[in-house]
Amino acid sequence: MTKSIALLGEYMPTFPPHISIDAVIRHAKNLLDMELTANWVSTEDIDLKLFDHYSGIWIAPGSPYKSMEKPPCGPFAMPGKTEFPALAPVEVFSIW
Repeated sequence: MTKSIALLGEYMPTFPPHISIDAVIRHAKNLLDMELTANWVSTEDIDLKLFDHYSGIWIAPGSPYKSMEKPPCGPFAMPGKTEFPALAPVEVFSIW
């Protein structure tokens, strides 16, 4: 069974943290010997239905985000608000 992760943020292929995230995903796939996909999703494209397709989300560093109306954290990434697995850098929570 393939697991999918939504990487929320404005992907910049030369930004060191984004390069590292891509490397971590590749490493996890190899280490765990599992089917794992990770798709970068712009904050402009966030829709709560989007998360029906993912096993978890990773809120990437690298603000400014394109859309602050649909923040990458939202209620699904706040502790105690949901059962949905989420990973986020501290800087994301300081925005709110």
